[in-house]
Amino acid sequence: MRNTAERFQIAAPDCFETALSGRDALAILQPEQPGARNPVFTRERMHLINENLAVGNAQDAERPVRFMTAILNVAAESQIAPPPGLAYAWIPFKEFAEADPTLLEQAVEWLGQHEKDHRLMVCCRAGMGRSVSVVIAYLCLIKGVPYQDAVKQVAARRPGATPLPNLEGTIRLVRELRAKRNGGYAGTP
Repeated sequence: MRNTAERFQIAAPDCFETALSGRDALAILQPEQPGARNPVFTRERMHLINENLAVGNAQDAERPVRFMTAILNVAAESQIAPPPGLAYAWIPFKEFAEADPTLLEQAVEWLGQHEKDHRLMVCCRAGMGRSVSVVIAYLCLIKGVPYQDAVKQVAARRPGATPLPNLEGTIRLVRELRAKRNGGYAGTP
């Protein structure tokens, strides 16, 4: 069980402990570190990055846990049919390629527009590259987290996270484009 659990860990904030029930109930494991506050939940693939944001794969998006209320699909190769009642957008990124700055900005803006009213999941085919890259960009451009810190935060919650090539440069470019459009102000640093 330990090996399986290690591969599929989701560190969940305390507020999710009561949000899960029925088919969405996830096995609770004892925290690895004594005194750790957040329980660890296991589920195949979806990984919580913070209390309102997760990364997942296409299968997670087709059958999301109940507390997820908005899905951003960033896989160019597939449109999914999410369950009714969820906010949904498809902003297609090519797998293993540099992120298109225009698409990256659209994805980050969509997340920013939905963050207050929803628990968000960003998904791609495997939940390791494009979805992770969009979440890193969101943390940098909307939340003001420095790039290296955003990468560390996501990688700590999503083992195997593999940002797209030149993501840091693309985020920098998006920040500059936003600054030009906004009269020199790029939003959150």
